[in-house]
Amino acid sequence: MATKDKLTNTYNRHKWSEQIQLLINLSDQDKTFSVISLDVDHFKKVNDTYGHQIGDKVLQQLANLLQKDLKIPDMVFRMGGEEFLLLLTKQGLKAASEVAERLRNEIETYQSEGLPKFTVSMGVTEFHFGETENQLMTRADEALYRSKGNGRNCITTVK
Repeated sequence: MATKDKLTNTYNRHKWSEQIQLLINLSDQDKTFSVISLDVDHFKKVNDTYGHQIGDKVLQQLANLLQKDLKIPDMVFRMGGEEFLLLLTKQGLKAASEVAERLRNEIETYQSEGLPKFTVSMGVTEFHFGETENQLMTRADEALYRSKGNGRNCITTVK
């Protein structure tokens, strides 16, 4: 329970801290991993228009879509609110960007009775040997903010 988000059944921030430190400590120059940072576009509007129960259902459905085709040992984390991180443990930037675009498209076209349509913005980056978690996350956040600034419902990749 201490590592799972109750609402979405994804891993939580505590588990993220454990996993990212483990990967950084085990990394070497021949192995890379990537991070996809994402959040629901205009989520406050979803809550304001449809109510928090529907907002919660949107988050649950998003988590299902993110986890549906994820390969082990890749992981999904809910960092808070409508913000999620995907940790792609054996994929470089190109492969992670392809995963992000596939997910973005799947989410954009998803329809379910009783739920409003929603989209996500994503930022994609890969770990560089020798860097810290903070450096990696700064780049992932920068990519996510660029996607939001570019009109949302898109992905931005930052090397």
